[in-house]
Amino acid sequence: DEKGCKPTIVGYFFKILKATGEAGTDGSGGPESSNEHSRTVAAGVAVVDPTDPSIYACLFSRVPGRQTVPRSELWALFHLLNFMLLNAPYTIYIDAQYVLNGVNRVSKHYSEGTNGDIWKRLYAQLELRSALITWVKVKSHVDDDDAWEKYGVTERAYVLNTAAGAAASTAADSYARSSDQVKKDPSRSLPA
Repeated sequence: DEKGCKPTIVGYFFKILKATGEAGTDGSGGPESSNEHSRTVAAGVAVVDPTDPSIYACLFSRVPGRQTVPRSELWALFHLLNFMLLNAPYTIYIDAQYVLNGVNRVSKHYSEGTNGDIWKRLYAQLELRSALITWVKVKSHVDDDDAWEKYGVTERAYVLNTAAGAAASTAADSYARSSDQVKKDPSRSLPA
């Protein structure tokens, strides 16, 4: 159900996105990310003023359907594309290779695969665009200068990826289900 999966926006998201033309996206599995029965994922997108990192905004949301981190990464990009002007160039920082592979080569492999419902919507949004999107792969969880250099992580990529990750993680933590909710979930399949 998508009703509960609309984005919550904190700060002047569209204003900063329009001014910078840059955003970072991320998804998170929350505190129960390794447990498929209790995992509640979230999508996050962040924009940050390049001259003053204390000026930032983000959006976050629940993710419809199966609760997987790759799906949350896609849902974050789906939300971002909805806020982007069709005729303006953008740079998007993403740490999910799965998402980058899918946007760089439109394929039935993605649109008819596990997350095909979201891929089809992404492809439709991308077809409407008349301006270039530059996709930047970010190595996630790179926290020291040596690793930055090793993986070619720029300060901008780090800031946007970290901010998007924080938005997604904070949301996933807040959406996490209690053990009582998991036990009462009729869709939860119990092992034999």
